Amino acid sequence: MPANTEGSFASRTKWDVAVVGGGTAGFIAALAAARAGAQTLVVERYQTLGGMLTGGLVNGLHTMRIHQGRRTVNPYQPTMYQAQQVVRGIAQEVVDRLVDMGGAHGHKGESASVVRFDAEAMKYLISEMLEEAGVDVWLDSLMTDVVADNGTLKAIVVHNKSGRHLVEADAFVDASGDADVAVAAGAPYEIGRPEDGRTMPGTMVFMMGGVDLAKTFEHLRKNPEDLDLGTVDGHEQRHRAGQPIMLTNFKKSLAKAVEAGDFPVGRGAQRPIPLCGIATGIRDGRVIPDETTHVMDCVYGFDLSNASDLSEAIRLSRVQVMAAVKFFQKYIPGFENAYLLQTADQLGVRETRRIVGDYVMKADDILNAVKFSDRIARGGRALNVHSEVGGAIGEGYGGQHWFEIKDAQAYDVPYRVLLPKNVEGLLVAGRCVSVDHMALGSLRGEPLCMATGQAAGVAAALASKLKVAPRHLDVSLIQGVLVAQDADLGGIPTAPSQTNA
Repeated sequence: MPANTEGSFASRTKWDVAVVGGGTAGFIAALAAARAGAQTLVVERYQTLGGMLTGGLVNGLHTMRIHQGRRTVNPYQPTMYQAQQVVRGIAQEVVDRLVDMGGAHGHKGESASVVRFDAEAMKYLISEMLEEAGVDVWLDSLMTDVVADNGTLKAIVVHNKSGRHLVEADAFVDASGDADVAVAAGAPYEIGRPEDGRTMPGTMVFMMGGVDLAKTFEHLRKNPEDLDLGTVDGHEQRHRAGQPIMLTNFKKSLAKAVEAGDFPVGRGAQRPIPLCGIATGIRDGRVIPDETTHVMDCVYGFDLSNASDLSEAIRLSRVQVMAAVKFFQKYIPGFENAYLLQTADQLGVRETRRIVGDYVMKADDILNAVKFSDRIARGGRALNVHSEVGGAIGEGYGGQHWFEIKDAQAYDVPYRVLLPKNVEGLLVAGRCVSVDHMALGSLRGEPLCMATGQAAGVAAALASKLKVAPRHLDVSLIQGVLVAQDADLGGIPTAPSQTNA
């Protein structure tokens, strides 16, 4: 329903572009729009920009390159440069600037398959880049309603410490993660897998200190079933050289703990083994050898776009984190004297609402590396779908579904997945774009969220400048600005290769 625009507002403002959500996709969208000449506002509900990259403690960019050969090449290795890089643009600029300030591992000009970074450095850098671009930022501000006229989004209502505000714009970008704006404006959407609506699980990322990884490496040599990717010697050599590492999945030890009653099954799981991985982090340009960041699937079967489900999932995730800490202390050598250092401020949400757009991108589009004439980004991430029900005893990766792209190619992301049906004046970016459940396993990756954010920001700026609805823009104009902003589109297409794909 349209918001009531009568009565008192603390302010009524008009912008070229308004971005809802300053997370992984949103801050990039705001930067891209401002650099394309738009007067831009970003509305962020938290006090920190960056979303999962900062408040979620997901301190690695997965995947700037093509995922290939997981059984032979560890695609999560932060020193893996072999595969083709397909995400550049503002995302690469972020990496370069982090490297300059000692906030990321790597070197300028290209990115490893996974770029490990310091979340605190990322917080600072995002704010600095938005300030440099002249973007107005409203933190601690929540979009609560929309104003639409005959299917065209005209304004949003925002609440914050100063009261209730009416924000008008020529074009809007929904980077909320949950498609909050699109759904409020009447766009259709889907949630979860088609057979039962179950989504990928939620995760509360946490950090531990006081870790002795030398003992952990020795444990892995004696228990090779606990290491799913790479070799113990390879990981240890990189660690000794001061390079970041990631270890997965501790499935043998988790099975022992589950069978002994020392590790509770995640709420809503139908099988007991979660995906579990640890990574070393970056501080001031160096790897901190005795700290680890932990990703462990925590809660299953919740609708995390529902307030009650979300609240309960957050509570249960913190319960699960405490159980995970005790598991590591008891079952994994090197963690006997380790302690919980920090939990994320935000629950890691992989999947909620996905809009139904002018085109719904499918898993086969990714696996077959389908080419689109209206491409606005390219991706190389495998279909990385965390199990909706958990993993069985002895099963690797917590039952994760992993399917790589045919012939290690890049796939195209068409502009149409950013355009919600039934709504004009609005683009979406990030994990709520128009894809099916399995395809989301690729598009939800941080670099791809950044790439769709850049495309949405550019399109919104052009829509404002040309006074054209985003749906009616000449896509070649968007592509031209994206290439000027160093995005990798694999060459601008000269003729349609998919006219109705």
